[in-house]
Amino acid sequence: MYSKLLIFLIPFVLFSCNTKEETSNDSWIGGQIVNPKSDYVVILKEGVLLDTVSLDHNNFFMYHPENSEKGLYTIKHNEYQVFYLEPGDSLMLRVNTMDFDESISFTGTGAEKNNLLIDLFLRNEEDTEMMGDIYQLPPSQFLKKIDSLQRIRKKMVAGFTSENKASDDFKAIVEANLAYDYYSKKESYVAIHAENPSSYLDSLPPNYFDYRKKINLDNPSFRNYFSYTRFLNRYFDNLAHEKIDSATDYYDWNSYAHNKEKIILIDSLVKNDSIKNSLMRRAVRRYLLSTKDGVKSQEIVSLFAEISTNKNDLEALQALATYTVKLTPGNKIPDIQLVDTENLNRNLQNLIKKNSVIYFWTYESVNHYRDVHTKAAELHNKYPEYDFIGINTDRDYKKWKAIVLRNGFKTKDEYQIENLENAANELAIHTVNKAIIVGRDGKILDGNTSLFSSSIETLLVGYLNR
Repeated sequence: MYSKLLIFLIPFVLFSCNTKEETSNDSWIGGQIVNPKSDYVVILKEGVLLDTVSLDHNNFFMYHPENSEKGLYTIKHNEYQVFYLEPGDSLMLRVNTMDFDESISFTGTGAEKNNLLIDLFLRNEEDTEMMGDIYQLPPSQFLKKIDSLQRIRKKMVAGFTSENKASDDFKAIVEANLAYDYYSKKESYVAIHAENPSSYLDSLPPNYFDYRKKINLDNPSFRNYFSYTRFLNRYFDNLAHEKIDSATDYYDWNSYAHNKEKIILIDSLVKNDSIKNSLMRRAVRRYLLSTKDGVKSQEIVSLFAEISTNKNDLEALQALATYTVKLTPGNKIPDIQLVDTENLNRNLQNLIKKNSVIYFWTYESVNHYRDVHTKAAELHNKYPEYDFIGINTDRDYKKWKAIVLRNGFKTKDEYQIENLENAANELAIHTVNKAIIVGRDGKILDGNTSLFSSSIETLLVGYLNR
């Protein structure tokens, strides 16, 4: 491994050194993808595709932007991550797709800046895991806690800038990262307590929302930056929440009324087309994946069509609406082709002999597949009137079968998808937490639930009593 990396780096470094004086403004991004999911990576800037770069036989790639503009770029390979590049940088990236965000690291000129961004991203994700308890605190304690977290981040950044040379542009990006993550926490606090009659919202300090006066809704450089996009989505959710009368769908974040109002607000307040399209696409997609109303699905796509300037987004959402309508209650479950542990082809419809719960899993997430099988077994013991059918969404048949056997999963209830692209569309598989409940006649009872939903047992009992 290291010898191959050295062989790859030598010409890269020699080229950089020999041409430094002549091409000091050139910049490069290269590296290795461990356990690749395809034979290429995609490079974008501000949501615009720059290039598709092939991996070589050792899973290495190298990309040289024609115009070395400073700013945030995005690299996509199954998942995606943002990196910062400015003229003169020569970045080497290494990432293992089995643990994408946690494994990504940079070396070379400009590496320190990007490793800081990755560190901030991971720390923010760690914050998210512990924020549940913090969001339950009264306003004064909540603000004290997130202010403390913010000071830790600022101290970390100050340490970096004192030891490393950083441009004003990069410093502005880091400061925005800290600010939007902080604002996002404040918006989340409001959202969590908005539907609770005994919430703390009435006791928020009068200056709580002052930051809203200085936010930039039209920064294309941040279009794909997680802290920025997460904040904007929570911000517009809260604005929509405030607009809708409580007598309608005020508390339902997945409702048609809420998402329609959110789209209208985005259209009126965001001027940058790429950001506007992206935010609206998310709102429409979220609605389509949660609704059971085929008529409203078409209405919200029509609203998107009136406003959006992105034809590709519109085509994708129209297709998604078509598929999700087919998963509304009363429709027959799509007849997806599966493979069993004996390597025999099976049709999904033929597997339905009684009321059934279909759930999905991937061997890429060990904790999830263990948890979801444990939950399925628990529910099956309580509700033996149902079959629980586990469907794997990976491509490696031998690896899937080995995991099924090694973990002692019931082989008669385990299947792998034959054509993943087709099935992902037909069943609208947008997350492995998805589950579908069908009746003994193969007709859908609930096309979009989860085994971990707080209402799953209520649903199961209710359908038995029909």
